[in-house]
Amino acid sequence: MFDTDDVLVGLVFLRTLRPNPRSSPPALLAASSVAGLPGAAIPPLLPVHIARYTFGFVWVGFIFLLEPLNMLLGNDSPLGAWGRGDPRPALRLMAAGLIAGFLWEFWNYWATAGWRYMLPWPLDFGVRYFRMPVLGMLGFPPFAWECWAMFQFLKRALHGDLLWDR
Repeated sequence: MFDTDDVLVGLVFLRTLRPNPRSSPPALLAASSVAGLPGAAIPPLLPVHIARYTFGFVWVGFIFLLEPLNMLLGNDSPLGAWGRGDPRPALRLMAAGLIAGFLWEFWNYWATAGWRYMLPWPLDFGVRYFRMPVLGMLGFPPFAWECWAMFQFLKRALHGDLLWDR
């Protein structure tokens, strides 16, 4: 996903979208972290018949939990760029996630031991992209952002900035 993001940067994806400088209030960052913790931590603790409806919270929970920390630590943060008025890094990263998701599901379909997906009944209305319910494809954009937030946070926590050039 990160390589796809790099390709989109090279292709000058979203070049016509101009930044609108502004700043994020600190209260917004605190609220984001407070919202992210239960979104990431509570769903796995719930009974299965309830937890299966909470996947959306997990998709975005780590973004809201880690992005404010990344901003405070000075890590690269799409949310920080968006708060300064430039949504392009976040939108580009989510587009990269969607592209990667389309490719993954294409390859998964042809794999002998590929994944089989199911959404809870009211959400699985039968329309699929290969084996993935179309609605499930909406998880790839936040997944890319979530992976980026985790990568930036762990890069800083484990190695500092000396061993990584991205």
